[in-house]
Amino acid sequence: MNQYLSIRAVRTMLRQVIEMTESPEAVERMEAIDRELEAFHNTGVDFKEVVDNLDDSILIADAQGTVLYINPAYTRNTGITDADVLGKDIYTLIGTDKLFTGGAVPIVLST
Repeated sequence: MNQYLSIRAVRTMLRQVIEMTESPEAVERMEAIDRELEAFHNTGVDFKEVVDNLDDSILIADAQGTVLYINPAYTRNTGITDADVLGKDIYTLIGTDKLFTGGAVPIVLST
């Protein structure tokens, strides 16, 4: 996760997802996460430590769709492990018979 991740980059991506999301509840939750990230950034807390301890599932992919990181909550919440996705092209993981069948992943990737 290290060099691929910065709070600023994650917050930018999060705000892009918020703009595309139609569910008021999802928007509210993502805005709360954005505020929490800003607060953590301002305190100088290590970002990886924060992400690793969230209850929310976090998957980070680069611009080409290569999965770089999933946090422990992602595995707890979905059953999908590092071995299932790290280094793989996320576009090959989407479909009715694949790991990602719905949710935010296909929406984010379509933009």
